[in-house]
Amino acid sequence: MMIILIKKLIICLTLIYPIIIAKKPMKLVNGMFVEIKDYPHFAGILWNNHPICSGSIISKKHVITAASCVLFDLISIASNLNVITGTSDIYNEINGITSIHEVSYVIYFKDYSSPTNLWTDDIAILKLTTEIKFSQYQWKLNLPTSYVSTGKRAELTGLAKGIVPIDSIDEHAMAYRYIQMVLAEAQRLDKCPDLFKWHEGDSGAAVVRDNEIVGIASILDPEKTRLIVFTKILPFFEFIENIVENY
Repeated sequence: MMIILIKKLIICLTLIYPIIIAKKPMKLVNGMFVEIKDYPHFAGILWNNHPICSGSIISKKHVITAASCVLFDLISIASNLNVITGTSDIYNEINGITSIHEVSYVIYFKDYSSPTNLWTDDIAILKLTTEIKFSQYQWKLNLPTSYVSTGKRAELTGLAKGIVPIDSIDEHAMAYRYIQMVLAEAQRLDKCPDLFKWHEGDSGAAVVRDNEIVGIASILDPEKTRLIVFTKILPFFEFIENIVENY
């Protein structure tokens, strides 16, 4: 797997890629379980065959997620990554529908500077070695055509924990397993200064409105504030298009 660092296409000293807040009416862990046919863009990101976070299909060979999902720090990047698509249950593949794809490239902004800088530029694109076969169970999200405004609602799709078998047939453990959806409402950034102390839950989860991916979740703190910090996608439009067309 090759790692590529991409600089911003346009540099402006006053430009800060914005982060906005969503207030969830319920915890992600108590959201609504959904079927993959209703959310076919969903992709689970596997590290050494274990789910670590969510992603979303944006082309037959590209999945978008949070940089903080695949970069443990600025010098430590997850290897042996795979993406699973076409299933609502990461541990239950559907014959003839579910597919697993090896990740060949991890492409992220060079300006991403880890959680120490409030997750600025927290976006990454995974290039797959094989194409996703589009169907009602595997389909891409559209890139945004506008910003999500304060007070507007969107859907958040991500992984929830479930019981999974471990080494012994009689033993089980909890791990990220099922797709869940919750509604989110955009709030002002000043609503959650304390949230930046936390980095919990399923980063990389898509924030979706009208079948457009408007954000990528970076911070989830469902037990304390029920808030989500997510990075707007629209400022990265040219970056994403360039990667999809050229890699």
